[in-house]
Amino acid sequence: MTLLISEEVDLQGRPLPTSPATAQLFRRLSETTGLQFRIQPYPWKRALEQAYEGEGLLFGASPTPERERKLLFSDPVYTERVSIITLCDKTFPFRQMRDLKGKTLGVVNGTSYGTEFDRLSHSLFRVENDTSRLPGRLMKLTQGRMDGLVIYTYSQDQQTIAKQINQQFLRAFPAEPAQPPRFCVLPNPVSSVSIHFAIRYESDHGLIRDINQGLKKMQQQGVLQQIYP
Repeated sequence: MTLLISEEVDLQGRPLPTSPATAQLFRRLSETTGLQFRIQPYPWKRALEQAYEGEGLLFGASPTPERERKLLFSDPVYTERVSIITLCDKTFPFRQMRDLKGKTLGVVNGTSYGTEFDRLSHSLFRVENDTSRLPGRLMKLTQGRMDGLVIYTYSQDQQTIAKQINQQFLRAFPAEPAQPPRFCVLPNPVSSVSIHFAIRYESDHGLIRDINQGLKKMQQQGVLQQIYP
């Protein structure tokens, strides 16, 4: 089974390996269900379009009304926090969507960040479409091309998220002068979004049922909790 996932690349466009958590999920699910996956990374928007065309099983999608008209979703695998990253010296208060009025926020092209956020984009606030290359997105933020950028993370701790982001930026741009942490995470998340497998209805043939059974067994054994603490 072709497994469509979001492609992660470095600043030179070279593919990065699948994250350890995602790789472990696929391995344990394969062991539990007997399913064999052929992993095919694409830029997220293309991966979603491939799933719409019935070209494989998609991982990493959250349900939206539009997607659910075309795709059958598995049970949730885990829940991700949707956070706003800003420059630490240019934070702004955020408690509800109306606080984003007039802001420009960086988003990954084709990604949903929750029904309300998606609905209000281009009206209450503007969006800057990005690739999934986080270091490049952070550099755009330092250049003042947006007020913040929106990311997914399964960590719920804003200090942990901020530390990881600052470290990733410095690894990507080692020539940047040393200074206090540059990027901060706003305390209140935009939303919490469940992450699923999904496939075109006509291509299912019981696959989502088998995946759900595997996920349930992994949940009962504590495997999912170990992968996504």
